[in-house]
Amino acid sequence: MKDMYENLAESVGAGTLIVLSLVVIILSIIANWKLFEKAGKPGILSIIPFYHVFVEMEILNGKAWTALLYLVPPVAAVYAIINSLRLAVCYNKGLLVGVLGIFFNPFVRIYLAFSEDTSYTGPKTLSAIFTKIDKEV
Repeated sequence: MKDMYENLAESVGAGTLIVLSLVVIILSIIANWKLFEKAGKPGILSIIPFYHVFVEMEILNGKAWTALLYLVPPVAAVYAIINSLRLAVCYNKGLLVGVLGIFFNPFVRIYLAFSEDTSYTGPKTLSAIFTKIDKEV
């Protein structure tokens, strides 16, 4: 009898996790769509595999070719951190949002997409990111 209840609890827990994961995935897709539209790009480009990375790099730093840096593993890790900071600055948010984006990227994207006071301010260079950080600190 105990095994039956344990199996039921495990099934309910796994089912809940699957549903929550699907909700986050769907919200992330919608958020990316809205972020592309805020940047003046067609939202449909956000769901095209691989190509959306090139468009996102164009949005974040103005150079689509930099998406190729994600193909070099050690560089990709550093570049992902830089782009999380760049994402926050491009959408007129600060250091805290950028740092949270490093660890909770889907949730930060959802916040940026659905926040009314978020607006796209254009592609940013590394110096612009650190200038914004210096002004906050």
